[in-house]
Amino acid sequence: MKIPPNEVILEEKKKQIKVLCQAVGVPEAKKETITKKLCEKEFEHYVLTYDNILKMISILLNIRSNIPTVLMGETGCGKTALVRYLACATDTELEAVDIHGGIDRTYIHEIVKKCKERLRSMENMVESKENEFQRNSKEIWLFLDEFNTSPDIGWFNELICNRSLDGVKIPDEIKILAACNPYRKRKLNEQENEWFGRDQLAQYAYRVFPLCETVK
Repeated sequence: MKIPPNEVILEEKKKQIKVLCQAVGVPEAKKETITKKLCEKEFEHYVLTYDNILKMISILLNIRSNIPTVLMGETGCGKTALVRYLACATDTELEAVDIHGGIDRTYIHEIVKKCKERLRSMENMVESKENEFQRNSKEIWLFLDEFNTSPDIGWFNELICNRSLDGVKIPDEIKILAACNPYRKRKLNEQENEWFGRDQLAQYAYRVFPLCETVK
């Protein structure tokens, strides 16, 4: 099969971006700038498909309806890349945090504090047409990637589902998104069984803790 020239691939990508922009409601004045961003730098080699566009629309509907948004899967397209692409398309500030066993509550508190300060600075900006077309100043997306790799999963459950941090409600303008690694079991050989047989997490391809019922 002959691979089409880069120019043809780029034109097809722009057609798909046009569909995405229409679906997420990008203002006409921003379309050209956003299309350019979605074709360059970190997104230059991102393969946009209509299937991914449907996933992005689903995520955005959840966010706009204030429904907890949790992504799970092992598709190879990249859950993080999907969220980053959508944030760029909607011109929304994204704070992505890679969660692992070493991440503690203090760190997350600092991230949320940073988001609150950023919101305040957005509110204090002088409103002008120039600023109006710069960024979506209404909200910040906080993306918790691989949150089920942390043993403190119950605490993340509160943050994702209750939108509160140790019982304190976070601002509505901070939208919480999360992604978890899949619970795919792997077969242990005889030696691995001897070494890790008592380790409950060793049975999975990823070291993940059970999801709370609320997240499910």
